[in-house]
Parts: sequence; C-alpha cells; structure tokens
Amino acid sequence: MVAQLKHPSSSERRVGISGTEPIAGHTMGSAGAIEAAACALAIHRQEMPPPINLRNPEEGCDLDYLAQGPSPYPVNVALNINAGFGGRYACLIFRRYTGR
Repeated sequence: MVAQLKHPSSSERRVGISGTEPIAGHTMGSAGAIEAAACALAIHRQEMPPPINLRNPEEGCDLDYLAQGPSPYPVNVALNINAGFGGRYACLIFRRYTGR
C-alpha cells in the first residue's frame, strides 16, 4: 500500500496518514464510529490527528505521518478503512461539502 501511495501518478498529491487506535485503543465494534467521527472532524477543522506513539516508521514507509502532533492540513477527502476479525471489512469515504 505504501508503494501505491508513492506511485509517480500521485507525486503531486500529499497524502496524510493517521489512525485512531493508538489514541482510543482497540474498541472492537465501536472503532468504525470513532474513526468516522475523526474523519468528519479532520475535514471540518482542516487538521489531521497525529498517529501517537509512532517514533520509527519501517524502512521505506516515508509517508506524511504527521507524528509531531495535530497539524493544519488541507483535508478535502478522508478514507476510513476498518478490518475486523474473521475477514470483515468496511470502508467509508468522506468528502468536504462544497454546496454544489
């Protein structure tokens, strides 16, 4: 997945990486709701939450992890992916409302 985010066709785009599990813990069934709220707030506030406790990303994973703290960030679209036990997956895409 990291290689795809760094693909030459996406070199003009800045992709921020974050997550809620390090902040809220493993919340089982409520994880999707927490992440949906985090996505909506990121778009509303134009700010990305940091992936806390990320100190040394794996070699080759040199994406924009925003590990310093909440950062102003142009968030127009947010992707929320949930992978559950037993192969259950859900994906939500949020987009900034433009009034059109």
